[in-house]
Amino acid sequence: MNLNTKTALCAVFAISVSASAALAVDYKCELKANPGVPPLIYVIEDKGETYAYDGLIDDIYGKPIPAKISVDNDKRVTYSWNVNGAMGKNSNLGNSVNGNINFRLTRQKASGKASLQGKLVGYDNSFRSSGKCTIAK
Repeated sequence: MNLNTKTALCAVFAISVSASAALAVDYKCELKANPGVPPLIYVIEDKGETYAYDGLIDDIYGKPIPAKISVDNDKRVTYSWNVNGAMGKNSNLGNSVNGNINFRLTRQKASGKASLQGKLVGYDNSFRSSGKCTIAK
């Protein structure tokens, strides 16, 4: 499945989720291209539950996965989730690795500015990106 197909799938899923639940709020977070960073992430808040969804999550799970709200104050909200079983390639050794990635996405409430950090568990690797979250329509 190519990136455009995944992007469209994410959009369709987020719209269908928001249409099915009046209390749901879906945030569409567009991030700068960066290795290891999904360029498009949806965060779904619905009736006290929070979910994350992107192309990587779709590849592994085929549906949104639970996320936690680790910070929620007047200025920002930070979501965290774990993606287990992400396949990658070790650039130093040239072999494939099956890893777990811990993600943290912080959204500034006033501006919508977003920052994402991903940490590959058990490795020194981490990656960051920034962008903006808007309410998905």
